[in-house]
Amino acid sequence: MYESKRFIMIGAAIMLVGAICFAYRLYGIVQTDARSRGFKHPKTWGLCSISSNNGSVLLLYLIKRRKYLISELSKRIEKSKKAISAAIIFVETGAILIVVSIILKYESYFLKRYHTFLIIMISKINIYFCLKT
Repeated sequence: MYESKRFIMIGAAIMLVGAICFAYRLYGIVQTDARSRGFKHPKTWGLCSISSNNGSVLLLYLIKRRKYLISELSKRIEKSKKAISAAIIFVETGAILIVVSIILKYESYFLKRYHTFLIIMISKINIYFCLKT
């Protein structure tokens, strides 16, 4: 019982690290892109893009940036894109760890109620990891 709580906490910590890294790298991409396109206040655009809950400011930025041409695209954006991919993998790993820990904690309950559903979900997870590698 305590092990499942420990795994849930570890999964939540992994997800938190991934979310923070994702937000930081998204800020960097938007700021660098806004600076290269000649926007006024690129840091403000970067902060606003990560601060809105539904991504409305990020959508506004993406729509508005079409009017501006790129003067130069730095290597920092390419580096940040790779880091965002790693952050998304961290978030996915943490979420999978939390779900598996909850399933193992209430294993007997889930097996009685959702036996067929669990078999389908486990096979989908296996297919997902096989395709990803």
